[in-house]
Amino acid sequence: MPPERFVPVLGSVGTICFASLLAPQVLLNARRRSTAGLELSLVVLWHVASIVYGASLLAEEASIWLLLSMGSFCALSAVLEGQEAAYARSSRVPIVVWAAGLTVASVVAVVLLAVPLRSAPAAIEHVIGEGIPASLFAAGFAPQLHTFMRTKSLEGYSFGVTLLDVVGSAANCGVLLLSPTRANAPSFFVSALPFLVIIALHGVLISVALHITFGLPKRAPPDDDPAHARADGNSPAAKGGFAGTLLISDASPASNTHEFQFHGREP
Repeated sequence: MPPERFVPVLGSVGTICFASLLAPQVLLNARRRSTAGLELSLVVLWHVASIVYGASLLAEEASIWLLLSMGSFCALSAVLEGQEAAYARSSRVPIVVWAAGLTVASVVAVVLLAVPLRSAPAAIEHVIGEGIPASLFAAGFAPQLHTFMRTKSLEGYSFGVTLLDVVGSAANCGVLLLSPTRANAPSFFVSALPFLVIIALHGVLISVALHITFGLPKRAPPDDDPAHARADGNSPAAKGGFAGTLLISDASPASNTHEFQFHGREP
């Protein structure tokens, strides 16, 4: 069986994954009515990267599956940006209007950029068409990783995005690998660079998530927390004593409340 026969299968997987790639995040945002935890800069950088890479694919007359993958990615990026405007910035413009307008603008940008890329020298086309998208995809991970580490929390990010992104990128790499126009290794690695970068950096993101979930030490209780004795043995409880607070209030409605703290040792 010729390997080219697997291209439609892999292309279908890649298209479905990229078409639904950001859907888990869109649904999570809609359920929470918030975009907190998801960095807008990640979405914007990935959106721009998909526009540039889509233009490169269009200029090369690449597989329709790859073009559909990038088109779907652009559309869902536009939805996320619309949610950011509606939820985080209280825009009165409906999300669907934001999404439709940004999607149309993305398509126009892809077509306009593809025209000069058709006649550009191969070296320039590779730098613009593959190098820039790979750099933008990589840069998009940085603010999200920073948010994870700063907040010590994964809340607000859907790891369904990571799963679909890795599977979709791997399938699209397969399409490029089995394509007759990408028969040699250098050509394949140049064209697949954005997808390879995505897979590698999702590995970094998963590693950080595992570290936050299982590797971070638990917060120690405050020294003055009466529910916990200090390890240095200086608290009354640690010495076998007792401590407490006594509140005394006068009976009159306008009375003042007096607070007394006491410490003692058990007999």
